[in-house]
Amino acid sequence: MSTLPDGSWKASGTCTDTYKGGDKIYVSWEEGSHLKEYIYKKTGGTGKYQGVTGGGTYMYENLTDTLMAGRVKGVMQLP
Repeated sequence: MSTLPDGSWKASGTCTDTYKGGDKIYVSWEEGSHLKEYIYKKTGGTGKYQGVTGGGTYMYENLTDTLMAGRVKGVMQLP
């Protein structure tokens, strides 16, 4: 995460979602104080998710130190 001199911030990265049976979906994401909703993009996968595309937006809020809640909107397309 980068904090800019004006106090705004931005972050980006990648993650892997692993499902029952071991199939995976690879995701890239971007967050920042300049966005109303954060952005994610499905960049590929394995097994039944081979060739997956799609993406959308998400938001979340930390409710306590160990609990958070949010929403995800988007699409997933398989070849």
